Amino acid sequence: MITGLRYSSNILTPYTIVLASAGSSKALAVAQSLKVFGAKVLGVSNYALNPYRFSRLFDYVVILNKMNRESPPWAIHVAEAASTYGADLVIPIDFVDVVTFSSCQKIFDKYGVKLAAPKINVLLKVSKKVMLEELVGDLVPTPRSLFCASPNEINLEIIKSLRPPLVVKGISDRSLPEYFSSYELAVERTKERAPCLIQEYIAGKGRGYYAVAFDGEVLIEFAHERIYEADPSGGGSIAAKGPILDPRLFKLGREIVQRLKWTGPIMVETKWVQTTGEYYLLELNPKFWGSLALPVSLGYHFPVVLAIAYLKGLDAAREFCKHLLVQKSGEYYFLLDGSYYIFRIPEVWLNMLIRSRIVKSDVNLLDPARVTIHLGGAILQGIKSRKKWSSNLALLLSRLKSTFKKLQKAVSGVIFDLDGVLVDLKIPWLAVKNVLYSKRLLYKWENIRECLVRLWKEDKSLYKIASLTIEEFERKYLHDVKIIANIARLNSIKREYGVTYYLVTFQSESIAKDITRRIGLHVDMVLGRDSGFGPLKEDLYRKCLESKHYTNDKKFIVFDDELANLVNALRIGCLPIWVIKSKYHKINSLHLEIPYTDPQQLHNAILSLLKGA
Repeated sequence: MITGLRYSSNILTPYTIVLASAGSSKALAVAQSLKVFGAKVLGVSNYALNPYRFSRLFDYVVILNKMNRESPPWAIHVAEAASTYGADLVIPIDFVDVVTFSSCQKIFDKYGVKLAAPKINVLLKVSKKVMLEELVGDLVPTPRSLFCASPNEINLEIIKSLRPPLVVKGISDRSLPEYFSSYELAVERTKERAPCLIQEYIAGKGRGYYAVAFDGEVLIEFAHERIYEADPSGGGSIAAKGPILDPRLFKLGREIVQRLKWTGPIMVETKWVQTTGEYYLLELNPKFWGSLALPVSLGYHFPVVLAIAYLKGLDAAREFCKHLLVQKSGEYYFLLDGSYYIFRIPEVWLNMLIRSRIVKSDVNLLDPARVTIHLGGAILQGIKSRKKWSSNLALLLSRLKSTFKKLQKAVSGVIFDLDGVLVDLKIPWLAVKNVLYSKRLLYKWENIRECLVRLWKEDKSLYKIASLTIEEFERKYLHDVKIIANIARLNSIKREYGVTYYLVTFQSESIAKDITRRIGLHVDMVLGRDSGFGPLKEDLYRKCLESKHYTNDKKFIVFDDELANLVNALRIGCLPIWVIKSKYHKINSLHLEIPYTDPQQLHNAILSLLKGA
């Protein structure tokens, strides 16, 4: 990581830098970073009423109202403004700006203004989602995908080569993903949106690697993880934390940058699967990223590094990076950009407010004009969008109920997770992790589950030691088990309908059996991490499907509180039901067409399937 003494705060004092378009939240983070080191910042916006133009971070803002940012005149007018105000450098902000300016490089050369943008042929190659596997597929897996160029070339049989849930999304910068568990609905929507991508959904945490690089050399880097997204089903960050100190992600990012010989800012967008530790590449974003304010707030001045490299050369940029003082970690919340959550899921916005304490957010009290206008516009937009949001949820709920109804009376067995579904275990997992680390079984950046997955693949004897170490904690805290499901009702359903109950859990088999005896739940089989099939739930589910109770015409219900496990259950032919309390996750489940329930309502979910009610 970059450490050392803070660099001189006037390194950019002689320079004027243009940001276009200034009508973007990330433009504020760029401006803030540049201002810290003495630059004069000029903004150019194509929208007169944009709240960001009122920010004190801009020394002046030029308005080119309603100008098409995809056309050469946009580049011409920005270059003219830069020349008029004696600017030394233009930094494009959004993807559309990067593409337009890169394709018009000669215009900036004509006006004698430097442009911080890659060559257009390289830019277009990197930004094409359909080329990801070809570009870097040997470095990192990508979701299994199909490209649909026209409505006529896609059909049900082709799409059935992919496993649901499926994602249908555009191939441009704003991909606007939609989710389907039904092949028929996915085909219909794919035909409507063509040209587009259809791909398998990856259940994981959004993580991104950021860099500013020159000719493949990384000058400054960072990695973040999303806390909340623009929509529960996905999208840009409205809350993020970092740096995420996983060397696998940094290694991946560096290898991609080097492979592409990339110049400029870039984001490697990934999904990290918590249960296995795997990374999947979703996109390469050749521009500054939406959550840029997070690293800037921690002292990672990406915009300044980019500016110095173009204005003073690579040696000066390298030297600057050596002397940056950065904070170890932090979080950042876009309270204003995410204020529509007040009208959708108020508890999400309230949690953001509490955790940010205002200071770690886009509410800059030293920028009152922008904040006031920004807040007013955001609230107005939130009110306007509330009706559409509610209508969309109603549609998703109707679609989910229709899918659920088709499966009624088709149950051959029930598979329960233990912790978070039937009981709450009060095990101090951080202490467990520390002990595993002290025994050199777990890496610092790993969680316990991905550690076990790795050990199971690498060394079964070390896996056994790790499992027994965890079991010592599990046994120590057996006295502190809280029942959260209606065990009596679950037992009565089993007696009345003759339903087979399985317990598939991360806990050890002996611990799980002990807990089921203590809580009084009658189960037919228990499978844990030490049952001989490994720690992955998918493998344990398959063992259940091999039982005499399973038939092809009926489904096993799987109750679990981990989305990745449920997606795997769906893909091997089970009916997944997400056991959750958070409204944020419930809305995500609606998008994915995965039913959800509360722990106290497990019995009602089972009865509704058995009775067709």
